[in-house]
Formats: sequence, C-alpha cells, structure tokens
Amino acid sequence: MKRNRFKGQFKKAYLYFWILAVTLSVMGILLIDYDKTVDVNVHDTYYVMQAYVMNLFSTVVFLVIGIVYWSFGKMKIELNPILTKLHTIITIVFVVLLIVIPEISKLFFDGFYYGINAILFVLGLIIIVTQFIFIANILRGIFLKLKNI
Repeated sequence: MKRNRFKGQFKKAYLYFWILAVTLSVMGILLIDYDKTVDVNVHDTYYVMQAYVMNLFSTVVFLVIGIVYWSFGKMKIELNPILTKLHTIITIVFVVLLIVIPEISKLFFDGFYYGINAILFVLGLIIIVTQFIFIANILRGIFLKLKNI
C-alpha cells in the first residue's frame, strides 16, 4: 500500500506563516534602510510607504494568520484542508515572488524597470484576494463547529 507523504503536512500550516513572519522580520532588520520608501503607482495615484513599516505590517499579518491557524487546531475546529493548502501555498509563493522580482529586475534591467510596478501590483493584489480564501475557510470551520454543537 502506497502512503501519501504529504497527507498531514498542512495540518500545521501555522508553522509556515510563522517562519515567513520571522524571515520577513529578520530581512527587515538586516536589509531594509529605514529611509527607503516603496512607491506604488495605481493609475493616476501614487501610494508612498516606508519600506520598514510595510515590512512590519506584513510580519504582523502573517503572525496573526499563524495564530489563527494554531488556535483553530487547539480548539479542534476542522478547516478544509484543500482551502488551507491553497491559501498557504499561494500566499507564500507570491510573497516570495514579491520580494525576489524587484531584485532580479535590478540585475537584468540596470535599475528599476518601469513595467515591474504593474507586475508587483498584480502580485500584491493576488495576495490580498487569496486572504479571502482564508476568511472563507475560517467562517466555514466556525459554521460547521456551531452546527455540530
């Protein structure tokens, strides 16, 4: 009989988010200049944020997501494993892409390539939309738990 070695891997999805949060915070401490800003151009509007504040915010968000996954496991609230996998994989892969793509563009385009802003915006948008999968999974788990009481 063949065993599925990935079967229980996402039961501890909180660990992936905690590792991501710690990695982001360490990168923020070691690599980000406190005076550096991130400019996001959306059509005719510019959003300017300090890179350190953006890093701190994303670290806190991923810590909270990890805490929610951990607490649902402790409270024995069953979450849909497919939604959990989908949320975890998409979020982590696109956050890594969001970090890596600007660095790659600096290497190959001798500076910051203008079109990269649109790519980064789409990546950020995908990350935000993916969080709705997380919310739907949480609400589904709570609803099923209340239904079985």
